[in-house]
Amino acid sequence: MTIENGGKGEYDPEILQEIEPGVRKLVETLNLNGIVTYSSCEGHIGGRKEPYPWVTFREQDVDERSREKLVLILLEWNIQNPSRKWELPIVEEPITRDENIDLFFLSPSDKNRALESSILKKLQEEALELAGFLNICF
Repeated sequence: MTIENGGKGEYDPEILQEIEPGVRKLVETLNLNGIVTYSSCEGHIGGRKEPYPWVTFREQDVDERSREKLVLILLEWNIQNPSRKWELPIVEEPITRDENIDLFFLSPSDKNRALESSILKKLQEEALELAGFLNICF
């Protein structure tokens, strides 16, 4: 997992080299289109990490127009790719024992698919395809 902006709310292109390859293009595409990402992970099999790629961003780091456009683009992606849907729920993430933040959590809708490395690799390829789709549509 990588924290992209450290809560500063601004995109730093230098951080791209630290982003895991399985989500790097998606993180870059989102940031270049006004969605300043907060954290990301390419997914990992075993251990305590999620077995699928994901990217988060905070509401205050994204202008409303860009966020709304992302939602519309995801809807179109999901229509065109019914077996490979992605979702964007809001999740509460603890940052200290007494403090939480709300994050938009972009990830595959069917998280149960990624229980083996070959499926995780396909989900990472899907994240790359989604990045290309976002690039075309933004």
